[in-house]
Amino acid sequence: MSEALSLHLTLNAKLANLSSDNLLGEVSFRISYDADVFEAPTVALKDGIEGTLTSTEADGKILYTLKNEAGIPASTSDFATITMKAKADAQPGSYSVGLENVTAKDTTGASADLTSTAITVKVNERPITGEVTYLSDIDWKYAQSGWESVMKNQYCNGASSGAISLSVDGEQTYFSKGLGANADATVEYDVSSYKAQLEENEKLYFQAYVGIDYFKTAKKQNGDGVYFVIYDGEVDADGNIQGTEIYRSAKLDSYSDAEHISIDISGIQKNLVLFMDKVENNAHDNGDWADAKLIHTPDPNAADKNELKQTLDIAKALKEADYTVESYKALQKALTDAQAVYADKKATQEAVNAQAAALQAAVQGLKVPDAADYQEVLKKLQNKENELTQKDEELKTANAKVTELQSELKTVQDDLKKLQDSVDAKESEIAAKEAEITKLNGELASAKEEVSTLKKEKADLEKTVNDYRARILELEAAAKKQKEESDAAYKKLQEEKEAAEAALKQAQAEIERLKAQQNQEQPKPEETLKVGDTVTSGNVKYRVIDAQKKLAEAYGVDSRRARTLKVAAAVTISGEKVSVTSIAANAFKGMKKLEKVTIGTNVSKIGKNAFSGDSKLKSIQIKSKKLTSVGKKALKNISAKAVIKVPKSKKKAYTSLLKGKGQKKSVKIK
Repeated sequence: MSEALSLHLTLNAKLANLSSDNLLGEVSFRISYDADVFEAPTVALKDGIEGTLTSTEADGKILYTLKNEAGIPASTSDFATITMKAKADAQPGSYSVGLENVTAKDTTGASADLTSTAITVKVNERPITGEVTYLSDIDWKYAQSGWESVMKNQYCNGASSGAISLSVDGEQTYFSKGLGANADATVEYDVSSYKAQLEENEKLYFQAYVGIDYFKTAKKQNGDGVYFVIYDGEVDADGNIQGTEIYRSAKLDSYSDAEHISIDISGIQKNLVLFMDKVENNAHDNGDWADAKLIHTPDPNAADKNELKQTLDIAKALKEADYTVESYKALQKALTDAQAVYADKKATQEAVNAQAAALQAAVQGLKVPDAADYQEVLKKLQNKENELTQKDEELKTANAKVTELQSELKTVQDDLKKLQDSVDAKESEIAAKEAEITKLNGELASAKEEVSTLKKEKADLEKTVNDYRARILELEAAAKKQKEESDAAYKKLQEEKEAAEAALKQAQAEIERLKAQQNQEQPKPEETLKVGDTVTSGNVKYRVIDAQKKLAEAYGVDSRRARTLKVAAAVTISGEKVSVTSIAANAFKGMKKLEKVTIGTNVSKIGKNAFSGDSKLKSIQIKSKKLTSVGKKALKNISAKAVIKVPKSKKKAYTSLLKGKGQKKSVKIK
């Protein structure tokens, strides 16, 4: 159901016994509802309706009284809205909500009882979300099917098994996951590891659709039906379930729609045990636990981190080589902060949202190196190379000038030796030249230092250029690889699409063939074997009860004075080998000399009075493991010292099956 359901209280009844002015002084009504399902209703008066509204609550019913001494127009057919809201823990189902004891009084006190009403309200199952684990994807602890074996993601039908499907709302519905089996079937799962993962306020649910598989439903092969049962327990060494029943379905057969199960198993004490319980025999009891899964639900109060998780996954997949250093460094800072908040189980929704927004901004702010960035670096390198060339020329000029000045100094020194009388003047000239040389040597040293710096800057720029060239080559290679991978993926998808289309076409053709085959009445092959055909073998008489399945029953003897009888597993009748699956009612009744009987391996049914009155019958050996039915008084008045030998694995089941069939309590079953 939706969050709220609105009902309208109307007064459409004829108010013949009220005063002529048709003014109501009081209206009272009672709302009846299930207090475990619904919150207390709210009543709101329609616009224009005035008065004092009071209420009294008791036992899931609330009595409301509206009074207005000035009077309420009786012509008002709709004067109040009643709102019902389902509780958060309300179980799905249909519930009745009614208006009872509706009474109207006019301003003089005259009253009229109005018709009570009720409606049925459906509360829908609320979806459960969380981490899903399908039972067919994990190992079971124990599995046993009443026929064939428990199947994963297929219905149980031997080699003819196919995809699981059930009747849901009358329509065939397929399920990719689930378990198929035949009653009686038991599957046990240890769920302790999943319980151990539960944090505070987290839950573990079991969900499934259960019913008879649609391949039986479509044919309306109606067996006795099955019950789907869930236990909190375990399976012992003999295959018996020990524990507490926590769910049981209605009886479901090939005419039934599937039931949906949704159970909180957070408090389960032992193991999760699924049981498919046959009603009587297991014919056509091919059942499914479809879409069987465990759901780990999160703490409902915990912050929603889905958006942050998606953004983290995107950011982690990005490669450093694809972006500029500065933008990728900013991304790593935002990524570290976001991971810390994601790991914090106590993080508020506000903090989670803030980190998600910050990380998204960092991702959007990533910058990919482009040709413009490369050209700018090359331009800076060229400018530095030009500056270096200029400084080299200036250094050459300075060196040449130093050489020239050194030559002049030598000349001056030579002249000084020659011109002693001009010493003072020449010394002054020498000092000036020396000062100039010192200055030039300083300029030379400065130029050498500048050249050294320019050489270092040139080397750094060359390294940067080489790094960008390598990065560009990497990006080109990555782009090429990505294109190749995309082309390969697209080719693979095209191939898969073509294969899927071909498979679909083939499946559609097969469906049309099967439909045509189904609609076409095919002649049955002539059978040489007929129901009622008989044969006598080893003093025992046999007759055919099902020619198509080649089944027969033992129905009598050639000589009723025989001391021993052996019911065969199979006999040949009309040239065909048939299985002996039953002993007819009264088959060996009143054989006074009969002492020993052996029952073959295919017998599943012993009819009523089959051995009644065989007073000397002391030994009965049952070799069959398929016995499911023993008729009334089948063992009446056999020897009190009789011993019935049964297969060891069936002793417990057969002891129960043979109980109360007319034999004395002294008769033993071994």
